[in-house]
This record gives sequence, C-alpha cells and structure tokens, in this order.
Amino acid sequence: GTNRWYSFDAGPVHVLALDYHFEKTTSAQFKFAREDLLKSTAPWKVVFVHNPVFNYGHHNSGWGHQSYLPLFREARVDLVLSGHSHMYERFRPVAPTNQPGAWAVTCITTAGGGAELHRPHTHPAQAVAISTNHFTLFDVTRETLRARAIRVDGVEIDAFEIRKPGGRQAAEYLAQVYP
Repeated sequence: GTNRWYSFDAGPVHVLALDYHFEKTTSAQFKFAREDLLKSTAPWKVVFVHNPVFNYGHHNSGWGHQSYLPLFREARVDLVLSGHSHMYERFRPVAPTNQPGAWAVTCITTAGGGAELHRPHTHPAQAVAISTNHFTLFDVTRETLRARAIRVDGVEIDAFEIRKPGGRQAAEYLAQVYP
C-alpha cells in the first residue's frame, strides 16, 4: 500500500511495523495500530519501529511513551524492536508497579548492522548494553520466544527467553520488571 505502517503474521507471531514520524494518538497510524493489535489473536505480538521506545545510548530516545506504550500494554505486545542508536540494548521488561497485573513489555535496540557504533550509557533498566556490530535471531513457539544477539564474528552477546504458558507471562519474567 501507500502507508509506511503495516502488519503481518509469521507463524505464532503477529508483527506490526510503525513509522516513527507518527507518534500522536490522533494519527491514522495510531488508529491502524490500535485496531490491528487489539484484533490480533496471535500468541505473540512484536512491534518494530526505527526510534527506540527506550534508549540510553547515543540518542537517549523515548519514542511513544505517551501514546504507544500504553497501547502496547493494553494490546499485550511482548516485544518492541528498534534501531536508530547503533548498538545493542535489551531492557528489562517494563510495566507500571502501581497497576497490578499490568502487561510487561521488553524493548530492544538492535542496530549493529555496520554503521559507526554508538556507546551505550548504563541504566538500571538495561539487562544488556553493548556497542558492537551484531544481528539478532529469534526462535518462537506458541509458548516460548527465544532470542540470541550475535556479533558478526559469531560470538553470542546476549540470549534470553520469554515464556507464556497458557498465554500468561511467566512469574520469572515478571520478577525482572523495571517500573
């Protein structure tokens, strides 16, 4: 189509691609995203967008906090992938502590494809932050999402697993939440 946002299903994963230029809840993209995510019955929901929702590296980004992050929680998005800052950052799952049962979302900046690298700044919300060229692989079943970030020389720099038995986030995952 003519829009720079779209979605598709790949096995048990529903993927939504967003254009970072349209951050407001009044945009046609937000309306599309809301309808799309809420109607999806896929076991896993993954969003990708250029600017990171969380980033303590070069750009110190906070895309979509007022608009999209609440939608991602409501629609039970599991993972948000972004680029922009040339490094690898995986954040602990984020959820508000003042809302019991709030859906936790994991955000990753995976932008180590070959441009000049940026240096991450440490923050307690980060699980991993590394300035290196890399790629990220995912293996997903109905109840488990496994990911590996791998340097271009083959060395693994991060690996994690999110389990959702019966469609619910596992206790060990929720124990890692950063408010």
